[in-house]
Amino acid sequence: MPCIRPFLAVAQTTLTDPDTKERYPFDGLFAGRNIPAGGFLGFYNGNFKDGTYRGKGAYTFQLSDMYVMPKPDRRTGTVSSAEYPLAMCNEPPPGTTANVVQRELSTARHVIPQLPAKTGIAALGFYVCRDIRAGE
Repeated sequence: MPCIRPFLAVAQTTLTDPDTKERYPFDGLFAGRNIPAGGFLGFYNGNFKDGTYRGKGAYTFQLSDMYVMPKPDRRTGTVSSAEYPLAMCNEPPPGTTANVVQRELSTARHVIPQLPAKTGIAALGFYVCRDIRAGE
């Protein structure tokens, strides 16, 4: 199960094309309470693979020498927001400040206290880079 905070929820919202005014439904990740800048949202789960990603899969993140991608549902081929809620973090509208940043973690320091600090790991953490109000 993903490491995610209980004050986050995936809900459907819409995106409006500024030129055509057409509306597109999609899932987004919303805060259930105010979250201060620097707060930790959780780890991104998925399949870590060595090398450079050359595909077109949604919600794939390239790290230094590997990439991580969620495993789509076998029946539908889509990414489950229940299993990968952090994949629902969306880009901010043009002209606004991003609210979440991803950070590659390569050692256990500050991540897995039971391991020696210099133990190598592959993890992708999501952190809040500006204050987020409840409902955003």
